[in-house]
Amino acid sequence: MRILIGFALCAHLVLSQESAPPLERVSSDKAPPELDKALRARVSQFYQAHVDAKYRLADLVVSEDSKDLFFAAPKPKYDGFEIVRINYWPDFSKAEAVVATKGSWYIRGQKMPVTMPLTSNWKVVDGQWFWYVVPVKEYATPFGPMHRDNADSPAAPATAVAAIPGDPRVLAEQILSSVKVDLNEVMLSSYEPATAQVHVSNGMQGNITLRADIDGAFPGLSLEFDQTTIAAGKAATLTIKCDPKDKAAKPTLTARIYVDPTNQIIPVKLMFAIPPEIEKMIPKEARPNRTKLP
Repeated sequence: MRILIGFALCAHLVLSQESAPPLERVSSDKAPPELDKALRARVSQFYQAHVDAKYRLADLVVSEDSKDLFFAAPKPKYDGFEIVRINYWPDFSKAEAVVATKGSWYIRGQKMPVTMPLTSNWKVVDGQWFWYVVPVKEYATPFGPMHRDNADSPAAPATAVAAIPGDPRVLAEQILSSVKVDLNEVMLSSYEPATAQVHVSNGMQGNITLRADIDGAFPGLSLEFDQTTIAAGKAATLTIKCDPKDKAAKPTLTARIYVDPTNQIIPVKLMFAIPPEIEKMIPKEARPNRTKLP
């Protein structure tokens, strides 16, 4: 279940968003100070309850018409949170709170820190602010729109939640497989200049950010992206250059491509061909199975 912590963050995001109605928002600096202070206190109570895993305290600030949805939703435990901004309706009867939550995502047994921005909806009921959800057919998420099951069916319950796979691991795998590389290993040279390229494609419906590094890099070996922020449906090129300073054999190395916001680490194996005159001295059966240099 540890690998599902990241999924729980996404699922909670789905349930806490509302489609923006066609009206302007008012920033918090224009709100009455006491009203803004009261809302921030309620927002803090809601998210602090998720930090402390005391969800009954969060339920105290959930509106009556959204309690079933809140009860059915995943209950992630955050490591911390920060209120980023609050946008009010012009009459200050409703508001959107954007909160940066901190948690962990376990990928292939490795714990990755995650900061996930969540947008929650709040309204005034009997003079107090309450968290609420308005059921809609489609929810916007960093990974694209998610839909309710049978949203148009008369038999669909009013509290239907966003459609997600029965096994949350399926969704996690879908998210991780949305970012792909065309090569998982490349051949360079240990004795003459060589270049290889790895293309990273973004199949998600939002931007991703890339960076790369490598341990044990020797002089003359470098990594560089042509762009680091990749729009949906686009691709970036990682150029790996090797300009050896000597003809000594080079060890096989692993470059790592880091992807945000999924916190993926995609490994790319780097192999280095040895000079032909040295390879001839090695028995054929002991020679490494090298492909042709790029």
